[in-house]
Amino acid sequence: MGGVFGTITAIAIIALGYFLFVKMAKPIYNLDEWTGRLWQWAEENGIGRRKLPRYEESLTVLTKLDISFHKLTDIPNELCNIVSITQLIADDNKLVSLPKEINNLVNLTELSLTGNFLTDIPQELFELKKLQKLSFWDNKLAVIPKEIENLTNLKEINLSNNCLTSLPDKITNLKLDSLFIGGNPNLVLTAKQEEWIKNIKKCDRTLT
Repeated sequence: MGGVFGTITAIAIIALGYFLFVKMAKPIYNLDEWTGRLWQWAEENGIGRRKLPRYEESLTVLTKLDISFHKLTDIPNELCNIVSITQLIADDNKLVSLPKEINNLVNLTELSLTGNFLTDIPQELFELKKLQKLSFWDNKLAVIPKEIENLTNLKEINLSNNCLTSLPDKITNLKLDSLFIGGNPNLVLTAKQEEWIKNIKKCDRTLT
């Protein structure tokens, strides 16, 4: 009886050990492939499989990616290969820059970068013609490039809580529904811009 019990106990211990090994073992990705490098970055930053699938078949049809609250300091170039993405949300991280390859995300309609440390916007972002909603709320932007006028489908933009002192002249070419520019205490608008915002349905320009 003792022999049988001992055998069962040994099998149970081996099974438990195997389970813990599989559970705790870190996956090994092929870093020669862009998918492998992206998955490795996701593992290192605690971005789970539900957010960023680890199968290429699922990854390449992903439409919404929310990578908020991960203390990210960068967005890897490889992420910009997921051209199916329409919504990219990377709020409350520690981003200081965006990859120039962001212009590969040609289907992007919403980009939210609230609560980061961005000081400038790459020119390539203004090639995203399908963008409708854009948020840079609570960053460190001092200048909005004039190329913002190229985002002709933009309906909402949030530039609140930055370091802006002016807006580009041709921003008035945009037909916005919502504009948020509060929290920029040194921001001065031109007379034309003052008239323009009167026609925007929702505009917040409070100082705080």
